[in-house]
Amino acid sequence: MNRKFTHDQEQEIISRYLLGESPDKIAITQKTSAVTIRNILYRHNIPRRKTRKLSLEQEYEIVRLYSQGKSSVELSKIYPLNQKAIRNLLHAHNVTIRNRKFSVKENLNNKEC
Repeated sequence: MNRKFTHDQEQEIISRYLLGESPDKIAITQKTSAVTIRNILYRHNIPRRKTRKLSLEQEYEIVRLYSQGKSSVELSKIYPLNQKAIRNLLHAHNVTIRNRKFSVKENLNNKEC
């Protein structure tokens, strides 16, 4: 899927991206992968747009819920993020990630009460 583009084609890709089109959509029309499109943007020093799926309030809510004992699995069912993204978000907010064994024991202890 990785293919070579002419200078003019790369300029068109850059223009489309700067006008707001996503790398995924550009890739479809160019019959290549989104990674290839991102590589072109990177080579030309085009800054990536931030793609935020959650508001800061939602991020803080995830941190709060995790601190209260919810697991990344439970949080991934509530918010549009997978478990790894939840853990990355927690890490970005300097939250210590619990060991899975500890989480399971803690949940069992909480259910017994």
